[in-house]
Amino acid sequence: MAEKKNVFGDGFEEVKAGKWVKWTPDDGKGDIYVEEGGLIKGILVSRDEREDQLKGGIQKIYTLQGEDGMEFQVGSRGKNFDASMKKIVEGQWVAFHYEKDIPAKEKGYNPFKLIKVAAGGMDEAYLKENEANMDETDVSDIEV
Repeated sequence: MAEKKNVFGDGFEEVKAGKWVKWTPDDGKGDIYVEEGGLIKGILVSRDEREDQLKGGIQKIYTLQGEDGMEFQVGSRGKNFDASMKKIVEGQWVAFHYEKDIPAKEKGYNPFKLIKVAAGGMDEAYLKENEANMDETDVSDIEV
C-alpha cells in the first residue's frame, strides 16, 4: 500500500471530520472542536452563503470532505479568511490552522479567532468522481 502524502507538512495532526467546526472549547453538542494551535484539513467540496443570524450580514459556509469521507462545514464572517478561500477551488485540499485568540476590541465580545488557511494540491480521485457535477473552474495553474 502506498504511503499517504502529507501535503501540509510535518507537525500537524489531523482532526477527524464531523458536522461543524468550532474554534471553542467542546460544549458536548457533537461538533468538531479545534483547540488553539490545532489544525483541520479536507477537500473543498462546496461554498455557500447564508444570512448571519448572530451579527447580520452574510456568512460564508465552506463544506469540506475529510480523509475518511465525512463532510464538515466551516463558517466564516472574516474578510481575510474569505479572501484566502477565494484562491481555493473545488477539489483542492485546504487546511485551517487555529493560530490564536486575539482579545476583542469591544468589551462583552468574544475574542477574534486567528485562523490561517493553507492550500494543498488537487485531489485527483475527488475530481474524477465529481467531474460531471463540478463548476467550470480553470484549475490548470494549480500545482498537484
